[in-house]
Amino acid sequence: KVLVSSMSWSGEVELEEDSTLETVKGKLSDLLECPAVQLTLLIGTTPWSDDKLLREVLSGEMPTLSVIKSEGWVPLRMQALKAKVEKHGKVQSDPAEGGLSADAALPEGLEFPSALRLLLQHGAKWTFRASMGIPPLCLYAATREVGNDIFGDEECKADWMEEHGEDSCAGDDWICIGESSEFDFFFVNLRKTSPDFGMVKHIVNNCDEETPFSEAPFDRFLDIVESFEADVDEDD
Repeated sequence: KVLVSSMSWSGEVELEEDSTLETVKGKLSDLLECPAVQLTLLIGTTPWSDDKLLREVLSGEMPTLSVIKSEGWVPLRMQALKAKVEKHGKVQSDPAEGGLSADAALPEGLEFPSALRLLLQHGAKWTFRASMGIPPLCLYAATREVGNDIFGDEECKADWMEEHGEDSCAGDDWICIGESSEFDFFFVNLRKTSPDFGMVKHIVNNCDEETPFSEAPFDRFLDIVESFEADVDEDD
């Protein structure tokens, strides 16, 4: 049995150890009466990626799955998130050096997901938990040059692509949208016609690690960020 917790319901659910992410989403969507596509599952603070089985992501006598139901991002919701962030951090209106604004010109075929554009319209750089004595999460949209520097240089970026494959976030369809330490960075896919449009990946650039963080659409990434900020409010 697994303890499942969401904003609207919590309780124990019988799940098979060999369950896939999609199988669990299907079962929970029936339970919560919402489409599976709206659900993001977290183990602790880590999103469950679709390449692992249930037994590989849960441990302990009573493991817990947290469920986030995406309701979509609109201005009022973004304004509420901004107010929460400003309690312990700051939101800058203008882009920092190497940053992009919401109306920045992008290469042909690329565009900001609507939720990312909305985020940037409310602030070009968001620094979460800056006053709490822990490495803050920073969100922004970075130029391609800044993204290249994260991998080292063009040659290092090419080596990264060779190691992680053609779908790597080192590719030209991706830009850096944030960091949580000097080595941890987040990239989003901006290719409108790609099935990965709005997907977010996490890299650790000093360990050559690249993993999916949140599925498309980009709303899912902001859902996770919002849930972390809600935890801070509960701790106050």
